[in-house]
Amino acid sequence: MKQVLIWMGLGALLLAGCSKSSDNGVGPTTATGDDWTFPANSTKFSATIITSKTPVAVGEVFYTKIVYYNITQTFGTAIEVSYSPDKVRILELAPGPLIANDSTSLNVIQIDSVAGKVSFGITYKAGSGKVFSGSNVLARLKCQGKAAGTASFTIDPSTFTIVQSDGTVIPNFSTLVLENLSMQVQ
Repeated sequence: MKQVLIWMGLGALLLAGCSKSSDNGVGPTTATGDDWTFPANSTKFSATIITSKTPVAVGEVFYTKIVYYNITQTFGTAIEVSYSPDKVRILELAPGPLIANDSTSLNVIQIDSVAGKVSFGITYKAGSGKVFSGSNVLARLKCQGKAAGTASFTIDPSTFTIVQSDGTVIPNFSTLVLENLSMQVQ
């Protein structure tokens, strides 16, 4: 029963949102390759969107990743990313290694290509005894350049949360920095 309530809670957070402040930072952060790698050894406490390549050509396939840096006691998370649907297509979202996508976890993925929104929630199952602390990739988006111009990927602070196993937000959540991505499609 507790497992169902936690999952329903994360789903509700995805759909209804919760309060979270953002610095609205936008930067051209670039990761190496299109696998699960990300720039490591960071001291920042953030949710960061990075890309494997910028600029990209119209029609070119590329990857963006949502990376959480230096988080603690993470049992589940819900995030919504707005993107430029006139400049970029989202081909798929793959859960990353931050919370194992296996028999100990549950996830929900929704991609709205008209509104330009990707919603993703993942949580460990109640009773699994698992939590995550550290830095890793939450999810990877496989994208394709659609039209020339500036494309943005922005974390919606009103629907973003990271929770502990008791359903409360992780320590220092209000100080977590959201780092968005702006890139060129040529």
